[in-house]
Amino acid sequence: ITDNPCGPGSWYSTQTDANGQYTVLVPAGTLYVTVDTQCNGPSGFVNEWYDGGNGTLDCSGALGVAVSTGSDTPGIDLRLDDGGTVSGTVFQSDGVTPIPNVCVNINASPACDYIWVGGSMTDANGNYTAVVPAGTVYVTVDAQCSGPSNFVNEWYDGGNGTMDCDAAAGVTVTVGADTPGIDLQLDEMGTISGTVYKSDGVTPVAGACVNASSAQCGPGASYGTQTDASGNYTVSVP
Repeated sequence: ITDNPCGPGSWYSTQTDANGQYTVLVPAGTLYVTVDTQCNGPSGFVNEWYDGGNGTLDCSGALGVAVSTGSDTPGIDLRLDDGGTVSGTVFQSDGVTPIPNVCVNINASPACDYIWVGGSMTDANGNYTAVVPAGTVYVTVDAQCSGPSNFVNEWYDGGNGTMDCDAAAGVTVTVGADTPGIDLQLDEMGTISGTVYKSDGVTPVAGACVNASSAQCGPGASYGTQTDASGNYTVSVP
């Protein structure tokens, strides 16, 4: 349960009992309810948001639940659809060396709307399996999710991968079945480095944020770091 379904916010949680029932202590206000079906291990059900009906995969379609101080708001029931799975391996660009501990995220159609419907972290051998809803989904890797990484975030495109969400290839998922072989190859990043000075061109500026963007004057992919005590910086970029 959260106060902000599609962004950073406060979260409150519990587990369902043997009868599927739950009660969560939350502050008064308007809150949004979702189910994480994988919290205790792999499950065949899809994560969904409460929308007052049969549930939704889209956080923006979640229905707010009004909570009053000292009282219960009952009947916030959810119905979870059966899902299928997507599985594969994340490799370095050589297509052989696996990359462990990166996050594989699955999005609903269209890919560039970033509607997250499931995901998994690669194991020590770079393998992953994610439970997702039936239909067409799109697979991407967040190489930085567990800490700084020298690999580029990419989308599955049926080939060597792409950084363009519009070029991502759809993956067909069937209820109760696995869609295997959805492998990704991640390119290594390059670096940009330099020093930030005051206007005298001599005195370094420590702690300044340096950002490199793929778009000069608009939205785009952004990569950043901070200058060290000597004003030096190095930014990893694709």
